[in-house]
Amino acid sequence: MKPENMVQIMGRLGQDPENRTKDGGATCVTFSVAVERDLQFDDAGNIIRDESGNAKTYGTDWIRCTAWRNRGNRILEKLGKGDRVIIHGELRVNSFQNENGEKRSFTDVHVDTYRILQKSNSGNQNAPDPQETPGPQQQPAPAPGPANDAPPGDEF
Repeated sequence: MKPENMVQIMGRLGQDPENRTKDGGATCVTFSVAVERDLQFDDAGNIIRDESGNAKTYGTDWIRCTAWRNRGNRILEKLGKGDRVIIHGELRVNSFQNENGEKRSFTDVHVDTYRILQKSNSGNQNAPDPQETPGPQQQPAPAPGPANDAPPGDEF
């Protein structure tokens, strides 16, 4: 049975991924992905553009993402600021108590898989491994059935 808590986001990394090694040595990598909201349309259904000809949107949401252990290490090596990615994962709500004793919470995406759509000219300059991020022409459509219900890897 597939999990019901699944999230897919597409956007650009706002900064290089950050390694936050936890007690016990587990790698915890965090990064934020900028996701544009819907395009703006006029009454005739045309996309509204700014003075430079860029499509206008209703703003940008910053989605915090977390990857653990080996997956986190690979993200540190492969992803950098400005890279355009697709992230698959599950939504997690975490809570903590701040220094004033107040309960705080935040939501992030626990990364299951990712795909690099476009490398940026800035940030982490390590090139993606083509075997880890196959292009659409290299990805045959999976046949339906139990053989394709294997657990996900880092990249799809």
